[in-house]
This record gives sequence, structure tokens and C-alpha cells, in this order.
Amino acid sequence: CGIKKVFLFFSIFIIWFFYAFSSSGEDYHEYLNIYNTSSFYDLSDKHIEIGYRMLNAFIKIFVPDAIFGLILIKTLTLLLAFLTIYRLKDKISFSFSILAYTSILYLQSFDLLRIYLAFSISFFSIPWLINGKHKLLSVLISSLAVAFHYSAISFLSVVIFIYLLEMLKKPKYIF
Repeated sequence: CGIKKVFLFFSIFIIWFFYAFSSSGEDYHEYLNIYNTSSFYDLSDKHIEIGYRMLNAFIKIFVPDAIFGLILIKTLTLLLAFLTIYRLKDKISFSFSILAYTSILYLQSFDLLRIYLAFSISFFSIPWLINGKHKLLSVLISSLAVAFHYSAISFLSVVIFIYLLEMLKKPKYIF
């Protein structure tokens, strides 16, 4: 069992290393610019979602260098996804899930940072939806993802739909 954990850690480390330290992608330099110009005093850029802008401004307080700031954001993206897969390991194929997630990550260009972060936040909400506890928390977390990329609205709509279906199934008592 110990060797499996070492192999798992090493595998995740390799994925993280190549993703976090990659400077490829058409938008990489634009993300550096977004990071460098992010501030809590100016959140008015309509082209960048407010959640992503605020995350950059917050991280920039502690990590002023844009390259290291992006490394931290990429690390957060992977961490959310891997924690979700780990939390669901008894209900899904853990190894296949890691393979599927990283395949999606690497088959796409590295210029989709905000989309991947929003996807990872949305993905992070799934255990609450599946496990049946705190389903509203799943909706709230998925809503947060929309602040990082508007494409997360599609995922949020599915989560809300499932949440509403579950609410309709519960018996209602009128006193």
C-alpha cells in the first residue's frame, strides 16, 4: 500500500510540475499582464471575470511575481481537481479519473487557465451533490466558479437542475 501512495504522489508531482512551470500557450503573456495589473482598487475590466481578477489581486499581496503567482493559480486548479477525484475514489475509478482529467488538461492548449480554474471549482462541488449531503453547498460552489469564467454557467445550470429535482423528490409537510 505504501508503494502505491509513493507512485500516486510521484505521478501527481510530475503532472503538477509540467503544468505549473509551463510558459506555453497563446495567452500566457496576457495572464502575466492580468496578474501584474490586478488590484482590489480596479476591478472594472469587463473582459476578465471579477473572481479571477480578485484571486490575482489577493495572491499578488503575498506573491508579487507574476510567474510564481500563475504557478500558484495552476497549483490551485490541479489541487481542487485531484482532491475531488480523491474524495470520490470509492465511487469512481480513481486511476482512470486522474488519467481523464490530465488528458483533458494536456490535450488542450495551456492558454485556458481561467476555464480550467472554473472547471476545477465546479468539479470540486460534485461530491456534495453526489453524496447527498449539503447539496446547496454544491450550488454555491458552482456559482462561485462563474466568477472565474462565464462558461461555468453551463455546469451551474446542471447542478441547479439536479438540486431542484432532488428538492421535488423530498416529501413536503404542511403544518
